Amino acid sequence: MLGLIACVVAWAQPLGAVFRCHPDHKARPIFNIVHGFFGAGAWLCAVAAIMIAVVHFKGMFSDRDAALGLYIAFVAIAGLTIIAMEALTFKVWWTGRRRVSEMEMVRVGGSSGTAVSEDIEKVTVECSQPHSQIYDFQAQRLQWFILLFFLVVAIGTAVAISILIGLKPKL
Repeated sequence: MLGLIACVVAWAQPLGAVFRCHPDHKARPIFNIVHGFFGAGAWLCAVAAIMIAVVHFKGMFSDRDAALGLYIAFVAIAGLTIIAMEALTFKVWWTGRRRVSEMEMVRVGGSSGTAVSEDIEKVTVECSQPHSQIYDFQAQRLQWFILLFFLVVAIGTAVAISILIGLKPKL
């Protein structure tokens, strides 16, 4: 039942995303919370369904304990990857949230109509190499490293569990 719920919600997520509101709309935070809740819920249902299958279908693997250990390790690495990626994304947002690179200034006290070009001054704030740009590059490189590590673990786990299934005793 958990697997069915996970599949239905996973298929419904992209359909719901098609109808999401504009990023600046006042209801967008509500959509993000609901979308995230259903996404995390579907992922947890899938994890629980596969865990139940690994524990209760003993004849499917040549070594059930090894399959269980591999699956627990995979779920732990996946969870740590999600937490690390979200933390890095938040840190990049937090450090760059007040950064201004260019702004236009309009004279105060002019006419209430349209401003003409000589009333507008363009001020560009430049730094040789701002700290936030250095951090963005470092954070992006770290995110790629974490992603590649996760892919190696995921592929390795899939191959190992496939071998355990392939070597199961014949009935």
